Amino acid sequence: MSIFKRHLSVKLDRELVCSVGLILLFGGWLLLNFWFGFNLFIYLIAAIFGLLIPIVYPRAGLYALTWLMLVFAKFFTLQSLIINQQEYKFYLVDIIFVAVLAGVFIRLLKGRLKIKLKWPDLFLLAFLSLTAIYFVLSVLSWSGVFALSFSSFKNYAFYPLFYFVTYLLISDKQKLKTWLSFVMSATLVIIGFIVYGLVNGQGLWTEITPLSTVGSRILDFDHAFYLCLISLFGLSYIIFKRGLAVRWLYMLLPIFFIGIVGSLMRHLWVALVLAVIGVYFFLPKLKKSIFRQVVLSYTVILVVLGLLAIFLANTLPFSHFSGYYHNVVNQLSTRAESLADSNDSSIAWRGAVWQGVWEKYKDNLAGGLGFGQKVFIDMGDYQDYVEIRNIHNSFLAIFVQLGLAGFAIFCLFALGVFGKLLKYKTSGEDGQTAKFALLAIMIFCAVAFLFQPYLEANFFNISFWLSLGLAKRTYEGTFS
Repeated sequence: MSIFKRHLSVKLDRELVCSVGLILLFGGWLLLNFWFGFNLFIYLIAAIFGLLIPIVYPRAGLYALTWLMLVFAKFFTLQSLIINQQEYKFYLVDIIFVAVLAGVFIRLLKGRLKIKLKWPDLFLLAFLSLTAIYFVLSVLSWSGVFALSFSSFKNYAFYPLFYFVTYLLISDKQKLKTWLSFVMSATLVIIGFIVYGLVNGQGLWTEITPLSTVGSRILDFDHAFYLCLISLFGLSYIIFKRGLAVRWLYMLLPIFFIGIVGSLMRHLWVALVLAVIGVYFFLPKLKKSIFRQVVLSYTVILVVLGLLAIFLANTLPFSHFSGYYHNVVNQLSTRAESLADSNDSSIAWRGAVWQGVWEKYKDNLAGGLGFGQKVFIDMGDYQDYVEIRNIHNSFLAIFVQLGLAGFAIFCLFALGVFGKLLKYKTSGEDGQTAKFALLAIMIFCAVAFLFQPYLEANFFNISFWLSLGLAKRTYEGTFS
């Protein structure tokens, strides 16, 4: 028995070493790419190790992939291979994930990993199959643009495999804690992005998502989204757990809040508030009381800091702080008020695009339009062909591309996971923490996905499928 335990310990250590090695290798290559441009030789070295190591240690690949995605976001998940100025969209994340899939498949064949399929899983398999059929039909019969069709197929059929991979590899509480340690270490790096944005006046990579109102973001969209998910986990952890980690999360959540608010992503604000309110109603009665105490304590701190800021801004009207304060208040108030402004350019654009898509789709309600399609939008000064996969509403995008059947199958899967998670009963702290964190994340995603192409972008949808894989593990009682 002692020899067996030592063997497991060595194996776990190797996984961690390999995870860190992959992070250093891919992270180092990305930094070199930022500073000196694409280097094919170093890319190939990273790719070879990225393909070999996760086959032997697939869990190490999942840990490293999670960390790299959280820190580098789209610069990791959308980094292509470039040869002679020709771009091939086999991304860095795909290299690791293909190897992880191969490692998982080998272990399934050997019986070292086992999966229990529940009825929601069958709907997901049906959705993946339907997506494959639509991809073939879109290219061969419906005149879909191949590159766009393949991208939709990849996002709807390839990346959802993270659901099964996460379920198979995060198979007990210890592995969950190890994975979360990678998540939290990446989160600390994201705090560095917040600090940079506050000092610089504009966050790194924020120019990718321009504002429809005046102001500047201190944190980019991708990192703000990740912080929302992590904040919901942190809130659940504070409610159900005790100890040193809770005290740290108490201090970290306000920092996350600054980054999320400073991202000026309005729909994230709305989704986060609705997720917090929504999960409150599902909490046990005793935990609702703790929840209210936590919210009250943060509210008191926020009010005190707000009053102090107002006092200092008015006492020292010509100071740098006063100017900064009024600038921040102006940006936040303008951004919040624009939620109700139908003339806001981004809101008006969505309305025009959704209307245009509906006009094209209403004659194909049952079957949908397929992949690789575009719709022409005429807004007077703005005229352009917009990709249907990029209409800033993931649910509508699935509905329009895959029709009623595809949309219904996807909804039955997601609602099935949510329903099973909601019905799951446990008195264990770990199980309850995971349950309510994941319920909150699912509510958050249900709202946020109405306003951006989340399921159509791998730097967003991977975290969604990871969360659902953990949800399956949770309602099966693995983490109790």
